[in-house]
Amino acid sequence: MSRAAKIVANHGGFFDRLAGEGASCTTKMLEKFARFLVDPANWPGPVPQEVCDFAHAVGVSAPTATASSGKREAISPADHAQVTA
Repeated sequence: MSRAAKIVANHGGFFDRLAGEGASCTTKMLEKFARFLVDPANWPGPVPQEVCDFAHAVGVSAPTATASSGKREAISPADHAQVTA
């Protein structure tokens, strides 16, 4: 968690600080974490559905290929044109 906090918030103790009484974070920071977490490049396998649900709740869209199967090469050429358009 401290590694993700360092990457996204530029503060390795972000979550420790957030756990303190009366602590909060901005909507902008919440969106930054959602964008980071929903990026398939940050996962060894498919993005977990819970992460996609979190990102959606925050208002961040998951990449279309991630939301389906995560297998971009399995998308038909016509569908690929729609995804990349």
